[in-house]
Amino acid sequence: MRAALANITDLTILQPAGDISSEDYVDQTEHAPVNHWLGSCKLGTDDGRSGGQSVVDPDTRVYGMENLFVVDASIFPGLTTSNPSAAIVIAAERAAERIVALVG
Repeated sequence: MRAALANITDLTILQPAGDISSEDYVDQTEHAPVNHWLGSCKLGTDDGRSGGQSVVDPDTRVYGMENLFVVDASIFPGLTTSNPSAAIVIAAERAAERIVALVG
């Protein structure tokens, strides 16, 4: 992934830091080898383009995009109390209802 993103200007990869490999980063995490990556496309009403932190709106549509929706663990603003699989299914079911409603 780092190699694929290397030529994108103004992109900063926060984790893992540049001096550690992705494999070493995962191996060193507290709960390795179990990791639940989430939060990179936070859902909310505070549009990230206008100083907020959210990437997707409550309909799971990416702010500023007409037909791009994100429905996975990345929309969660924080970790659920257990394995996020059930929460992902619940979010996906609700997102499907909202997306279909947008079509009218």
